[in-house]
Amino acid sequence: MNPEIATQEAVNPDPRDTKDRILDAAEVLFAQYGFDGASLRAITQLASVNLAAVNYHFQTKEALLKAVYLRRLRPLNADRLARLDQLESQAQGHPIPPAAIVRALIAPAFAALEAGNPAIALMGRAFADPSDSLRAILPEILGEVAARFLAALRQSLPHMPPDLLACRMHFVIGSMAITLMAPNLLESVSHGRARLPEHPILLEELVQFTAAGLAAERGAHA
Repeated sequence: MNPEIATQEAVNPDPRDTKDRILDAAEVLFAQYGFDGASLRAITQLASVNLAAVNYHFQTKEALLKAVYLRRLRPLNADRLARLDQLESQAQGHPIPPAAIVRALIAPAFAALEAGNPAIALMGRAFADPSDSLRAILPEILGEVAARFLAALRQSLPHMPPDLLACRMHFVIGSMAITLMAPNLLESVSHGRARLPEHPILLEELVQFTAAGLAAERGAHA
């Protein structure tokens, strides 16, 4: 190990692995401040390590960002794909109802939020952050999930033009994002007159609403 890293760990012993400490600190700061706003100095201070440790484990800030996102989102996406695999196995080549596909996409995000998985906060930052470094890693993080779910929806809704279906899938993701990342917004803008229901009901309402939108007839302008 790099002597600088060993010295730092001797001064600041921590039961967690050095790499995990860096990831934990970077996760907090990237979610709160974004890629550009979270400096390596702040990350090293929060992790109680020195810059040599970050360079040793990750080489670059961009690589650290990617590792932070993959650590939290790989399990979430694996859950999504496993649910879709099960649906496809049960369907035996027949189209899957759009609501079932949407539920397989959305339900793992609800489960992650309830479990305290920081993936939701990280994705909120990814959607809002204009950083090129952050946006550059999204295709790797979301690409397989997007391709698999769009393929399932194309089979379920074969009459829908692919571009329109992709656009509507974007609407589904947006609805999920604002529901999970801004749960108090409805109560705030309605001055307390309306609020979101509890998660089991909220999940099903969101699934049914977005699935209906996916399958709706094209507007008169089309």
